[in-house]
Amino acid sequence: MAGSQSGPQDAQKSAGQVSADEKAAAELKVAAEQAEAEKAAEEKKTADEKAAAEKAAADKPETKPKGYLVTGAAVILRTEDGGERYLYRGAPVDSGAFAKESIKHSLSIGLIEKAK
Repeated sequence: MAGSQSGPQDAQKSAGQVSADEKAAAELKVAAEQAEAEKAAEEKKTADEKAAAEKAAADKPETKPKGYLVTGAAVILRTEDGGERYLYRGAPVDSGAFAKESIKHSLSIGLIEKAK
């Protein structure tokens, strides 16, 4: 008979344990959903910030080139690696891309001038 009394208690314990397990599973599910929602919100925030930065960069007026501008009809400048480049009036000249002697010579004869 002792076995018959413990049966209903075991059933109550297992039912209580099942509801506790269900409650824990539900809490885990809610926590996982909340974490996913936070992750999605963070990703959206990052995407929005990136889009805003790209828009600001696109809206920013172009700055004048630092270096020189071709003022003659055309100029041939020697590159640092020994090659040559033909540049035409109004073209920007990056002083770092060309040999210093070539820049100096073109400045002295008026084919290029410092950008303003």
